[in-house]
Amino acid sequence: ILKSFLVIYSPGSIRFKMKNFDQPQIKNLQEHWAELAEVTVHTFSFLKNQNFSNDSFRAKNAAIPLMYYFQETGLYQTCAKTTFSTKEPTAGITTDIIHWLTISFLKNIFSGQTDKLLRDLHDIIKQYGTNRHFPFSEIIREFRTTNKNYTVDDDFLDQILDYRYQRPGTEYVLRLLQGAINPELNYEQDHLHPKSVFGNKKELEATFTNNEDLKFAQDEANWNSIANLQLLEKISNIDKSNTPLAQWASNPSVSANLYIPEGTSLELKDFRAFIEARRSAIRRMIKEAVTQ
Repeated sequence: ILKSFLVIYSPGSIRFKMKNFDQPQIKNLQEHWAELAEVTVHTFSFLKNQNFSNDSFRAKNAAIPLMYYFQETGLYQTCAKTTFSTKEPTAGITTDIIHWLTISFLKNIFSGQTDKLLRDLHDIIKQYGTNRHFPFSEIIREFRTTNKNYTVDDDFLDQILDYRYQRPGTEYVLRLLQGAINPELNYEQDHLHPKSVFGNKKELEATFTNNEDLKFAQDEANWNSIANLQLLEKISNIDKSNTPLAQWASNPSVSANLYIPEGTSLELKDFRAFIEARRSAIRRMIKEAVTQ
């Protein structure tokens, strides 16, 4: 809370030094205490509505630039409402915030000493942030040549695309793909091609006549990885259950962006081509998000 105060309301140093809490600063804190409390509560309500928990919000200091953005733009008065993430223009703002947070967590941007990071983020938000724009692209640009850069090279993409079901980091990658969520709904990690089929040896052997394709489908690194995972709204996930992907995806009510390139077969017999196509699509989406 004290660090948040320094970032939001103190024009100078944000380090924990006695001179940063002298009498004028204490008076400054008293004058802004009510607003700071409101900004804090609404920011964490927003994060909770966007499905972050105490465990999944990996670095609490990451909330401070967001608090400053909400305070500077006045959006803290509306950011905790359930409509914030579902109606324009705030839907785009929420998606950019989610992209910034998830990349920050995936790349451990907030590890180590963060005072300079927080001050630089403050300055970028002050210069470019508006109530219709969260400056994600400007943050990427300004940090490109620093040791806190958001660059995603091929090695990094290979690493996160290999993340598996309910393992550390998987939720962040899926949130990156999902963007803003409807806070009135609950979301779960789910396998697109149902998990159950990959434990059925007879069905796999009957489906794949090519031995290499069979081995590919049996390998957990393929069927249990990001390329076969998606965040789905809980009710949709229950309805989907063990339904074959091709049958489930043909339902008009399925509206989620599954990052499956047009023309890609959803039949189990084409599982290898599906995984390769979806990995490429996800890789492209993440690169585009972080090179805007």
